[in-house]
Amino acid sequence: LVAAGLTAANWLYGFFVLPESLPPERRVARFDWKKANPVGALRLLQSHHELLGLAAVVFLFQLAHTVLPAIFVLYTGERYHWTPSIMGLTMALTGALGIVVQSFLIQPIVKRVGERGAVLIGAASGAAGFLIYASAPNGWVYIAGTVVFAFNGLLMPGLVSLMSQRVGWNEQGQLQGANQSLQGIASTLGPALFNGLFALAISNGAGLYMPGLPVYLASALVFCALLTAMRTAQPLKASELMSPG
Repeated sequence: LVAAGLTAANWLYGFFVLPESLPPERRVARFDWKKANPVGALRLLQSHHELLGLAAVVFLFQLAHTVLPAIFVLYTGERYHWTPSIMGLTMALTGALGIVVQSFLIQPIVKRVGERGAVLIGAASGAAGFLIYASAPNGWVYIAGTVVFAFNGLLMPGLVSLMSQRVGWNEQGQLQGANQSLQGIASTLGPALFNGLFALAISNGAGLYMPGLPVYLASALVFCALLTAMRTAQPLKASELMSPG
């Protein structure tokens, strides 16, 4: 109910307060329902092949990040015997560190290393953070890993900036929709993948007891995203940038 109330407040703020970013001359004359859906948004990626590699990074990153909503409570309860209070405090700490990174560190880091550098640091931090989570022998080591994991928040801002450079001003909304569609697909596949793997990893019948196995997989997925980003997350030259008008 609280989540529903917050979502309603967000909608009301967007409807009554948030200003329109596009000037009148850049707004579409007619709303196209064919583009206002997940499949329609993904067609943008098909029409811009230079976006496909970056979109793969988005998908791998988002798929990996469904591991925590899927099994965090199960994993930390099984392995560290955490109470709901400790779980809640750890989630709050993770969120607070993410806020610090995204509010105060993204701009100076991007200014120093560029969007590509931010993407690579974010992917490396995500892979390393998940690796710590998966292999932490006790809860304190897991909590220490939240500091490393927080810097994965550099990836999406840098990546979205690089993707935005590759489409025209009239396609920016479609691009954001395509990224949201990829996130939705990952959110659909992730819980079945990671919960099923967690069940297998703690099953006596399988002869395997490795509660961190799904988190190891998440680390591997982000590492694959890092390798893909190293090839595709290249800033464009001034002559290659899409015209703003």
